[in-house]
Amino acid sequence: MSTDNPDTILPPIYHLSPPHGAITDDNHGGYVVISSWILMCFFVVCVSTRLATRYTYVMAGGIDDVLIGVAMLFGVAQTAVIHRSASNGLGQHLGSLSEASYEIYARNFYYGNILFVATLLLSKISTIFLLTRLTPNHNIRRICQAVGAIFAIWALGSILSLAFQCQLPRPWDYRKTDIHQCSINAAALNYSIMVFDILTDIACIVVPITMLWNLHMAAHRRWSLIGAFGCRSAVCICSAIRISALVTYYNSADKSWEAVGPQTWAQVVQCLSIMSACIPSLKVLLGSLDSGFMDISMRLHGGPTYRTDLGSGPRGTLAHSVNANKHPTGGSFALRSLAKEAESNMTHRVGQGGTSVDSTDRAGSITESTTYLRQQSPDFDASQPEEGILVTREEVHGHGTQD
Repeated sequence: MSTDNPDTILPPIYHLSPPHGAITDDNHGGYVVISSWILMCFFVVCVSTRLATRYTYVMAGGIDDVLIGVAMLFGVAQTAVIHRSASNGLGQHLGSLSEASYEIYARNFYYGNILFVATLLLSKISTIFLLTRLTPNHNIRRICQAVGAIFAIWALGSILSLAFQCQLPRPWDYRKTDIHQCSINAAALNYSIMVFDILTDIACIVVPITMLWNLHMAAHRRWSLIGAFGCRSAVCICSAIRISALVTYYNSADKSWEAVGPQTWAQVVQCLSIMSACIPSLKVLLGSLDSGFMDISMRLHGGPTYRTDLGSGPRGTLAHSVNANKHPTGGSFALRSLAKEAESNMTHRVGQGGTSVDSTDRAGSITESTTYLRQQSPDFDASQPEEGILVTREEVHGHGTQD
């Protein structure tokens, strides 16, 4: 909106504050400012939706929720420092910057890169902790723990390398002078960080696909969950594009001017990494798991964070969310898929006098049902009768027949 015409009437909000950035032929920092704040709004809304859903419907949070919340805060802080960097030199020609402007730009650019890596780590670790809650398989849980440890080592090494790539007391000053040298090849360092970043993102895709592949659920539900975890592949694509932008950046002597491209893609990667960690855990998508296997897994390994009643039982226990005279109803992880699968081959009913098992061999497989007794529930009430409680958990081991 032009202000050259004195007769132009501007809205009152126009005068509240000056613009955060002006895009001119000699200043492209506004591109970074605009993209940073828009993308920040996206991941803040996504994380807020996840946490609001968790605490509204489940009434409890887990460590994966805490980690993604901290990742959001780190992402907001990273956006703020990059905004300050873009307002003081990022996107401008290096020769046009005063010493004071260069210092503000370089310092905040340095802080932003460190916060960027920390944010990516937290989002990935949040996904890994979510996976450990979703599976009772000890092998997969150990794989998740090993992958999480690799993520932590990658992030720690990356942060320390970025923090001390140039000499103290000015580690943020990448200009080489006779008295100031950077001891690390910054180009090789950042390329290696981004390559390992892509590899860790691939691990965040492969591990849940391995876990979900053999679950007892309808094919369309399985693929919807694989798609939910697989959306992180967009992060890998954007990271690869950022590497190509870094090549131009490190081959230029005017780095403050060429930083716009790689920094814009860094903001995209950060946003998508946080959002992709939130998508699988949203209630709507987790509801599509629809598996008794997953339901009992939540109770055995996840604690009260992932409740299974949500209105289907008076006391919020697994036992009361499934009634012997009714089909399973309600809950984040309904038992319909496994119940249909098991209907023809096994029923477990827990009565006051004990447990009766009626099983038949189907397709040469051994189907073994494990009873989850109410006594293992933290809200067990001994005064309540136990008749008619349907408990389902199937594990397919091999061939043969076992009663």
